[in-house]
Amino acid sequence: MDTPENTLERPIDSIALGFALASAWGLAVAVLGFASRHGWGTRWRALLSDVYVGFEPGRGRTSAGVAWAAADGFLGGVAVGWLYNVFTRSRADSSDAPVQETASSTAAESAAGSSTTTSAGA
Repeated sequence: MDTPENTLERPIDSIALGFALASAWGLAVAVLGFASRHGWGTRWRALLSDVYVGFEPGRGRTSAGVAWAAADGFLGGVAVGWLYNVFTRSRADSSDAPVQETASSTAAESAAGSSTTTSAGA
């Protein structure tokens, strides 16, 4: 089983995230399309018909909007997953760099260490 440290270092599967968002957004647009046939969400349907070509009232038109929405969700999920992996990789690379100590910080640490040992011995 992975420890919490290992799970944070694993990259996101961008393709799987794309399919997940495609399914969720496609389903949401399908529900909106079916609900708008009964008078609910007609303003949202009008808004999305400007974005997704062919998403208009009618039986075949809802499936065209769902297909566009699923493609949009897939591409958005892949892009977000890829960007996440790029940013976490660059952050991990910068945290792996050796820390440069200055002479003043090393002297301060050694002085603090010597004062604790003398007070403990007294």
